[in-house]
Amino acid sequence: MNSSFLRTISFLIAALNLLGTHNSSLAQTAAADPYLWLEEVTGEKALDFVKQNNQITLKELQNKAQFAALQEKNTVYFGR
Repeated sequence: MNSSFLRTISFLIAALNLLGTHNSSLAQTAAADPYLWLEEVTGEKALDFVKQNNQITLKELQNKAQFAALQEKNTVYFGR
């Protein structure tokens, strides 16, 4: 597999892990964290950001030779 593809997947996994272990002391970190708005996972601004970045990421991944095979394998395993 391409190292860029693996780095992207690793980053996404790390980001998901961070979301799962977040401490709810948001008020204390509001001034220090310019990306605090991303913590509102159902907020309009955060959802728009995610949709936009998903489009960019999907386009990048679809340009990889191994994408179709990986997508097929995941579709069989996870459904859709």
